[in-house]
Amino acid sequence: MAVQPKKPVGGSYGCFLADKRAEIKASLPADSKITDVSKKAGELFKALSEADQKVYQDKYVKISADYKEAMAKFTAGGGELVKKDKKLKRGKIAKVKPSADQPKRPAGGAFGQFLKNQRADIAKSLPEKHKITDVTKKASEIWKTTGEDDKAKWQKMYEKAQTDYTEAVEKFKAGGGVVVRAGKSEGATGGADAGEEDEKSEKASPKKKAQKKGCR
Repeated sequence: MAVQPKKPVGGSYGCFLADKRAEIKASLPADSKITDVSKKAGELFKALSEADQKVYQDKYVKISADYKEAMAKFTAGGGELVKKDKKLKRGKIAKVKPSADQPKRPAGGAFGQFLKNQRADIAKSLPEKHKITDVTKKASEIWKTTGEDDKAKWQKMYEKAQTDYTEAVEKFKAGGGVVVRAGKSEGATGGADAGEEDEKSEKASPKKKAQKKGCR
């Protein structure tokens, strides 16, 4: 697969920095910072004569023309352009949205199952103009007074939901579906196994997640 051509940046200064980076770095103290290279390069570039700066400007014009030509060949050959999200900060990865038919992971452990099944009844018991957060708050209060036997029932329901989810994910991937988790996608063989992900979630959910919502 053809690799998308890299767009030249920085103008004439960018060309100067690319040419002189190693030389400038070698001239600086061993404990200098990475930013010191750019800072020194900026000082040196400003000190260049107009004629010398024009040399790098002409070079930038040339590589920009080469880039446009390479991009034309890339797209003509069926290459798909990948644009960076300008809103993303450096080091961040653009989030990938899951498809509508991707199985939904059960969350919240035993308390999550309790809330899911009792949400409608709890909402009816609250004042007409209650907030959405009032439902979870009330559910947490009820959960604290719930007996261990009833909590065990909801825990088993959560474990069953986890098993069903894992099986559904395997079928989804076998059918060519791409599972998306935390902004990353994985194919039928890529990424962590669904069972491994569920195991990690299961270890954290019943205790840590439930504690945050009032389960102790």
